Amino acid sequence: MQDPQIYLLLGDVLYKDHAFKYTFKVVRTNRPGRPYSVISRATIEDQGESRKVIVKTYRRIGDISAMKVAQRTYQEVKAWALLASAPGGCDNINQFLGVWVTDPNLIPEAIPGIPSIVTDYVKYGSLEYTEGREFGIRQLANGLSFMHRLNIVHGDIQPDNFRITKDGIVKIIDLGLSREETGEHTGFTTTILPSYLFVAPELIIPDEDDVSMFVTKASDVYAFSMTALHVLDGQGYKSRPFNHCQGPYPVRKAVMANQWPREQQYTGVTPQAWKIVSACWTSDPSIRPPIDALLQDLSRISRF
Repeated sequence: MQDPQIYLLLGDVLYKDHAFKYTFKVVRTNRPGRPYSVISRATIEDQGESRKVIVKTYRRIGDISAMKVAQRTYQEVKAWALLASAPGGCDNINQFLGVWVTDPNLIPEAIPGIPSIVTDYVKYGSLEYTEGREFGIRQLANGLSFMHRLNIVHGDIQPDNFRITKDGIVKIIDLGLSREETGEHTGFTTTILPSYLFVAPELIIPDEDDVSMFVTKASDVYAFSMTALHVLDGQGYKSRPFNHCQGPYPVRKAVMANQWPREQQYTGVTPQAWKIVSACWTSDPSIRPPIDALLQDLSRISRF
């Protein structure tokens, strides 16, 4: 097993270059529902004004080792830094503010030597904002397109992983499963029972509850299409993909059998939008359209 010091050494320059220099106050830490990390809300003083931020701290839980925490932190910071430094930037990626050498008196779960990740606070959850209103999904496609052009796979596109500002700007958040797309199979699996609502068929491991973490641009596209279905229908959590299935195992079975969501159960989705997103529902990732093609198609029908 590799020593966590390897990832600390790899991150040494990276962390120094992105050290968070503001003084801030942790307001609240949310522990439930985030098995591998805790999420804290904080405020900072920026040029005399108070500003809300989010602090993500990876932690040990169950059999998760310090090595795994160091590795996950390094990989996520690397992705954030690459996106933040890319020419032109992208308004639909949340703003990365840096890393913070965590004070264990404020966040006891922090492991010495492994920093926390600081990003902008974004006011609205995606379903909170979009429920009951006409809302396109082009901005999410634009953010994902930006990532894919840099050869970065998000790995966990779903409604919980983008938020919306008070001005209606979509921001992709949480790069915890992101990776550079290469031919190398990481072999990672998750032992957390997935919902399967946004998991591409090729990631489902037969006869097991686990899913592969060998995420790709094609699996991102699949997850995007199911996310778009959820959001475009405009009924919040009632619009979830596979709403004809009750529970994770029936959804898993439907995915493996190519039994896709049924158009008549998503009355908020226009026929044009349905044609675009349903083109991604295939067990063969090689024939899914790239995100740029989806972005182009959605731009013709979406004003957002």
